[in-house]
Amino acid sequence: MLREKYFFQLSVAQQTVEARRPTPEEIEKLQIGPTDPVLSFTRTTLNSQSKPVEFVKSVYLGDRYKLRIMLKPSAQNIQEQERGMRKLKKAVFWKIC
Repeated sequence: MLREKYFFQLSVAQQTVEARRPTPEEIEKLQIGPTDPVLSFTRTTLNSQSKPVEFVKSVYLGDRYKLRIMLKPSAQNIQEQERGMRKLKKAVFWKIC
């Protein structure tokens, strides 16, 4: 849909998750204490020309959030291993999907 309607395709996103203490503004808005943990998410998504098309910053209560990550082998790294290009032949590099 994005490609047809807006003429771009999402290519890759980088997301950082940080456990930390809340800021004064977050304490007020989330109605939590200054020592309550929060999870801060920052994500930048790039299109197929490596231009940023999305920036997201989110804060979640640390004791009320579950993060589930699906991992699968990167096809490129598996091919490199099969061709013997890796020194550590048993190493498998994972990507988050």
